[in-house]
Amino acid sequence: MRKNVADLLRRVADKISHEQVVASKKPPTSWMEDPARQQAATYWSQQTLAKRRRLSWGDFRTIRHHITTRIADREMYSISGALLERAQTRYELAFPLQHAVSIGAGTASKELSLAMAGYVSHWDCFDLSNARIEAGRRKAEEKGFGENMRFRQEDAFQAACPEYDMVFWSQSLHHMFDIGEAIDWSIAHLKSGGVFVMDEFVGPNRFQWTDEMLRAAKAARDRLEERHLVIPEAPEKRFPRVMPRPSPDAVAKADPTESACSEEILGQVQARLPGADIVQLGGVIYHVALSGILTNFTEEDEVLLSDLLAYDAELAEKGLSVMAACLWQKP
Repeated sequence: MRKNVADLLRRVADKISHEQVVASKKPPTSWMEDPARQQAATYWSQQTLAKRRRLSWGDFRTIRHHITTRIADREMYSISGALLERAQTRYELAFPLQHAVSIGAGTASKELSLAMAGYVSHWDCFDLSNARIEAGRRKAEEKGFGENMRFRQEDAFQAACPEYDMVFWSQSLHHMFDIGEAIDWSIAHLKSGGVFVMDEFVGPNRFQWTDEMLRAAKAARDRLEERHLVIPEAPEKRFPRVMPRPSPDAVAKADPTESACSEEILGQVQARLPGADIVQLGGVIYHVALSGILTNFTEEDEVLLSDLLAYDAELAEKGLSVMAACLWQKP
């Protein structure tokens, strides 16, 4: 009897503890009442208004082609376009899709490009950053697509939304506090035959790279010349060849939503989207090892960059990847 009571009490305690953890991950009812997401909105507004920025892997045609070849078996300029080409082949989609939604769209540069290329007719673009919303709206109007792009500074999960032909997650799902809830929302807001499209960071939470990733990063940095390691903002300093893990507290302080649950994404996708088409996109080299350093690459480094990308692909084939794409069609 005592053992049964003890077991019951333990199960109750475990249940309460689990519910407390889940509750701690969920934001308050309104995002405007949530300090974490207010801080995230401020951080991304500041990034948008910053006068200077380093080049990232998305600025390099060679890297984009490296990624699009893994998605669409041919070189394409746009990663998002490659995903939709793959989706069309797999699900026999008819373009343009009439109505799509993007959560955490930022300035919606990818969404605008897909509209201009004829993939999507109309977008609902959600973001919490006012500066990013305004920058995206101006750009859409400049390109003559102001009527096609609806920008909404709201929490999509609480906003009134219709069913869509596509739910689009591009480097934003890893900013969600509850990955399962975000995917469930996506399913609920897709029309029958609609597609879930994801291009995401799926690496360790708060960028806590594994030992294997750090060894690969060092191997890549050991191939670089001294000029590649110059820190642009402080030319007298150098990026280290032995890459450290960032402080998780520092990552969370800058943006509390940054990779809070990123390592859960693929598991949640597989659990909630049966038959999902998942493509591992690598990234241990171009996203991790070369972070910040790519600014120092020039045209004369094309052969070196191609060799490093071949190493990245080799790592991805072995299961060492921090980027992934996913496609799924709702029955």
